Amino acid sequence: AIWKEYILCFETFELEGERHIVDQVWPVVVKLIRHAAAVDETTANKDDIEDNARIMMLTPRWIELVLGRLVSSDQIAVRKLGVFRLLQVLGRMPSRDDEGATAAKIAEAVKEMEEERRSMTVTQAKRDESININTADAGSASNKRSKKRKNNKEKQQPQPRKSTNSRNNSLEDVPLLLMTKMIPTESFWNILVPAFDSLGGSSVGYTIHLDENFQILTSSSSPKQIIREDMVPLFMQMVKNYMSIDVQAQSRMGTSFWNGFWDWNVIGNLSVKTIVDYIYCSVNENLSSETKIPTTNLDLQTMRQTL
Repeated sequence: AIWKEYILCFETFELEGERHIVDQVWPVVVKLIRHAAAVDETTANKDDIEDNARIMMLTPRWIELVLGRLVSSDQIAVRKLGVFRLLQVLGRMPSRDDEGATAAKIAEAVKEMEEERRSMTVTQAKRDESININTADAGSASNKRSKKRKNNKEKQQPQPRKSTNSRNNSLEDVPLLLMTKMIPTESFWNILVPAFDSLGGSSVGYTIHLDENFQILTSSSSPKQIIREDMVPLFMQMVKNYMSIDVQAQSRMGTSFWNGFWDWNVIGNLSVKTIVDYIYCSVNENLSSETKIPTTNLDLQTMRQTL
């Protein structure tokens, strides 16, 4: 079931051109993120994962791919929406409880995944038992009638419904640190930053218009209030967040933040405005914390030539 939902998201991000339809898929994306976090947590410290070998596991790498597809969409309006929604999480001001909130969400997701696995195991056991009964009692008409009555009785019984919390399905409920696990530093520089940069050279720009509930405006919308959100401050805060997380984690998230910062393959494809923005916020952050920026003369020469 989880892979069907993953394919649904990928197809929507790949083929859909209507922003309000793309926006409806985010609750499914949040569910996938939670599942991937649970898989990552339960397999990170285990060498033997043969129990899960029959089915390919949904890891953070798969989430990275589907989100990368969204912000690389050929539909510029869809790409802008995807970048903005991710900036709403990655561009938050960090809080002291980020680590605790992330750990709590992962623990909750692990519990949900284990319950789902137990339910699947019970269901499979019932199916196997049903097959065995049918095989053993194939010649007994009375047993068949009894089994039929039992099945009808089970179908008539109300099925328990899982309680749903709409906030748990909201992108706003995804902690900052958890989202950075889905989009590591390497993808931040190679996918997300170029996607943001591409908006500045297009007709859509860096401002997005929303209704009073922060939903995308459509042709049928009649908002009481139109909110104009500037994405640049969110982008600059996102840069600061990745820099801080990468330093604290000592580059556990993949490619170091500073390697991407000075990478000519990144710099050479960005507009001057985006380069100035991320240099400005990074340098200011380091000045305020009195830390040194790791660099070489070659890095500075490359940046000078670019600007």
